[in-house]
Order: sequence, then C-alpha cells, then structure tokens
Amino acid sequence: MSVTLMMFGMPALLADTVIQESLPVGLEASFSLLYLFIKTFFTLVAIILLIFGHRFPRFTTGFFLMLIGVVLLNARLSSINYLLSIGAILIFFIIFMGAYLIVPRVITALMNALPFVLIYGAYLLFKGSFSVNYILLFGLMAGGVAIGAVLPRFSLVFISTGLGTLLLTIIWESMQTFWLFAGLMAFGVIIQAVDFFYVAKKHKLPVQKFQERKSTFCKDLTMSAGVCALVLIAVLGFLAIFSPQLMPGDEYHAAHLEKINKAGLFNHPGFIFSKEYNFYLFGEAIPVSLVGKDNSFFTRLKVLFIGRSPSKPLTKYRAIKDDYELGKMRQAGYITSQAFKAVGEVVKPGINEKELADIIEQTFIKNGATGFAFKSTVGSGANALLPHYELNNAVMKEGFVVVDIGCMVDGYSSDMTRTFPVMRTYTEAEMELMKLVVKAKEAAVKELKPGASLRELNKKVIEIFKKAGFEKYYLHSLGHHVGIEVHDPHVDKLEPGMVVTIEPGLYISEGSTVDKKYWNLGLRIEDTYVITKDGCQPLTNYAQIP
Repeated sequence: MSVTLMMFGMPALLADTVIQESLPVGLEASFSLLYLFIKTFFTLVAIILLIFGHRFPRFTTGFFLMLIGVVLLNARLSSINYLLSIGAILIFFIIFMGAYLIVPRVITALMNALPFVLIYGAYLLFKGSFSVNYILLFGLMAGGVAIGAVLPRFSLVFISTGLGTLLLTIIWESMQTFWLFAGLMAFGVIIQAVDFFYVAKKHKLPVQKFQERKSTFCKDLTMSAGVCALVLIAVLGFLAIFSPQLMPGDEYHAAHLEKINKAGLFNHPGFIFSKEYNFYLFGEAIPVSLVGKDNSFFTRLKVLFIGRSPSKPLTKYRAIKDDYELGKMRQAGYITSQAFKAVGEVVKPGINEKELADIIEQTFIKNGATGFAFKSTVGSGANALLPHYELNNAVMKEGFVVVDIGCMVDGYSSDMTRTFPVMRTYTEAEMELMKLVVKAKEAAVKELKPGASLRELNKKVIEIFKKAGFEKYYLHSLGHHVGIEVHDPHVDKLEPGMVVTIEPGLYISEGSTVDKKYWNLGLRIEDTYVITKDGCQPLTNYAQIP
C-alpha cells in the first residue's frame, strides 16, 4: 500500500502508512441474537412485499397503515406509556383501514404517492443535495395518486415494492445507495407486474362493488383491527421476554447509570432501540435493550403495563458531556484538524477527490482514530454545491473544494468542514463569499453560550446572508449537537457541557439570479464547540480561510 501511495504522489509523511483495512463508519453495533432475529424477520416480510405484495392487498395496505401509525404516533406517546401508544396506533389503523374497505380506490391512490417520493428522496440522498425541486416532487406525488386512482389494483405493485425496498434499506445499512435502491424497486415492479398480468389473465380477478363491500364492512374491519392489535401486543410481549437487560461494563458507566437511576428515569421500565443510547449507558452498543431499576422478572412484567420509553428524557443527560467524553471529543477534534493540515498541502488542479479522501483516512489512522464519524465529503467544482456529496471521485479543475470530515475516538465523534480554492489562490468572487460565510459564522459563535438557541442563531445567520443578497443559497440549518453520533439528539436551549457545530454555507448553482462570477461556487465552514459557563471553546482548529 505504501508503494501505491507514493505512486499517487502522496506526501512523504504519509507514504509509509500501511492500511490493512478501511476504518469503520459510525459506532459499530455489538452482536445481539434478538436484533439478528428482528432483522431476519423483517427481511422476510420485505421480500414477501417486494415479490408478492400485490397478491395480498389487505396485508400490504394494513402493513402500510400500521407503519405510518408507528412513525407518526409512537415516538411521542411511547414516552408516556407503551399501551397508550399501541391504542393510538390501533385507532389510526381502524380509521384508515375502514376508509380503505369503503373506498379502496381513494386510499390506494393516496398510498401510491409513497414509492415515487421514495425514489426521488433516494436520488437526492445519493447526490448529497439539499435542493428539493418542489415542482418535480409534487408532480411525482400527483402522478402516483393519479395512477392509484385509475389503476388501484396495479398500484399495489408500486406500493408493496416501495415498502419492501424501504424496509430492506433501513434494516441493511450497506444497501443504502441510490442505484441499489432503484435496482430493487425496478426488480420488484418487473417481477410483480409480470405476475399481476399473468394472474389477472388466468384468474380474472374480481372487482367488488360498493354494496358487496358494505355488507362485509364490519366483519372485515373487526378482523383487520384484531390482527393489528394482536401484532402490536405480541411485539410488546416478545420484546419484554427477550430484550437483554444490560449491566454496566465498567465503573464509569456504573456511576453514569446510578445518576440516571437517582433521577428517577427508570422508575418505569422501558425499551431502548438505539445502540448509541446503550453505549452511553452501558458502554455496549447493543441495538435493543430493556432498562429498569433492576434486572428482575418483575421488570419484564411491569413493562407490559406501566412501561414507557426513556429515550426522550435521556436526551438532555446525553447532550451534556462529562470530562471523560469531552476528552475523547477533544482528541477526535485534534485528529480531524491534523487531517486538514495534510489536505491543505496537496489541493491543486488535476488531483482527484479520492486522493484527498485517502490522505484523510491515513491521517486518521496515523493519529489513533478508531473510525469515521460519517462518510467523508470531498466535493470540488459543481460537487461543492452538494452538502452531503459522498462519491469523492472527480478530478479537481477550478472553483472550490469542500471537505467535510470527522473521525471517532472510542465512540465519540468530531465534525469539521473547510473550503479550499482549487487553484490555490482566490478569485475576487471566491474571497467575497468566503468572507461573508466567515462573518456569518463569527456572528453565531459570538452568541454561542448558555441559554442560546440554535434556532435563534440560525435566524441571525439568515439575516446576514439576506442583507448580502444570498439568503436563498443557504440550504441547511446552522448546526447540530455532536457526541456518540455526529448528529446527536437535538436540544434547542444550550447548557454548559453541550457540544454543537456551527456551519454556515452557500451553494450557488449555474443559472442563479446573482452575478455569473458566483456561479458554481459552493462553500461551507464548520467547527465543533463545547459550551462553557460563559461562552464556548472550539474542539477543532484550522484556519477559517485556508
């Protein structure tokens, strides 16, 4: 590998680094038999939906409605009581399943907007773009609804394929690429379309008239609601029996857990569906666990009746970092800053984005990083206009190159972005935009202190860009919390010990209404800060204007 690095003209200080395997991305999940079973079960459901979904219209529709109910209601209500959450999901299901049984064409039409939104969302995610074309989005949704209204039975091909593909890509993170997503969608649609026309031709699928649906309405709705209730309660019971009850792996996490216990957060037992929260509490990144005051059988029994999710109240505890956590994050910030020093030496026309990405990884490894906090962004020219660009495989020619990177040290992340001029010197337009972004960032950092709100700071930055005439080219929010995840759970009002990023940016595409000299220029500057008693301190450090 060192020979290969020298062939690509890497700096001598990195040429002797031998990389046996790439660093992992994010916090790696610990093995869990329960999680393996859950993944296997939902994979089988996804495959059934992907290949045969149109054959089971009520199963596909019911699964769709139950999934939407869980997404809309569970996060809010499960923090009060699991049974309350199940009851609300069941009511949601009964209302919309009842509507489906009476006017299936209407509900099917609405559901058929989903696969078209999914494919567009996957495309944006793959590109790394935040620029949503709302005319195209609403056009796709309207097209899906129209197809669902005209061809309700055939629309189940699209709906079930979309659901199956979505499940597979959520369960298996390695499948989260646009072409794999689009390929699975295309495969499912083709397979089911062939099957649909074969079945329709051979068996002449009957179409129920309204009077026929009306006569069996109560029976069908009762059966559907019963199945939904049985599934939700069975899932709760299954988790109560088989979820592991973790023990802290060391004195640090034992003390941490004791503090949480004293605060009364585990008076009601509950499930944690997050490897990050389990890592925070126990030092073990298991995706699913059951927590309570003790590890007794009665804790498992109580969770069925008085259980509630502790994740929401835990968010604030997790947001405030202690000295141990800040030590790891300072180390991660230092390593990330060192990577920018290495990158700054080699930026020039003709070099490939991937070469910069390789240098970044080598620097991370050399300085003791245990992983990437997220997939690196190295986007030059037009790619600099894409905030979450990840292909990193274009030759740099002109304009800016945006480098957004972060590493992990023992489970804790850093996040930092710098923008370099590819030509190594700034044009007048490039320097003007850089100074404007630096001005916006410094204005936000000046107000970054206890009691501040990221939402309010974002408004200040918007005002600065608005006065300069560039407001609509600021495509994202100002910052986010950082910790075990590079995007830790959000807490708006800041307190000492919280760690956040400040990252204003501008993305001006060709054809924009501003002067042509700004076209195809994308830039962002980002640093990570810890909130102190009277202000903030940076955890990352490199020249704002390289």
